[in-house]
Amino acid sequence: MKRIFIFVLASAFMVGSAFAAGTTTTVAKTPVTTVATVGTPAVDLSVTGTIQKIVNANKTKNTTEQIVVLVDGKQTTFIVLGTTQVTNADGKSIKFSALAKGKKVTIAYKTTAKGNEATSVAITK
Repeated sequence: MKRIFIFVLASAFMVGSAFAAGTTTTVAKTPVTTVATVGTPAVDLSVTGTIQKIVNANKTKNTTEQIVVLVDGKQTTFIVLGTTQVTNADGKSIKFSALAKGKKVTIAYKTTAKGNEATSVAITK
């Protein structure tokens, strides 16, 4: 429900801004579900939870780094890419290896055909 409200609010802002500027803008329909299908554009989402497990990349098994976070009582896995921004509680960039089990984090991510791909991981206070 919160995601739908944010989507509607953002859409209204975009349309209102276009009219205020004297131009017209076509707003594309964006899915509001967290499940992506092939051909569906990824949707930016965000969650806050506690790190349960850190999975390091394994070149032999061709796996990427992953982070498992407890969100609302459910474990959710996020894929960490080379482009994922990782920051400490002060907003300074840190290495993925600085993350540890038990830390509270906020993760911005996109749900794609590969899974939940983290665009940023920020340690929260």
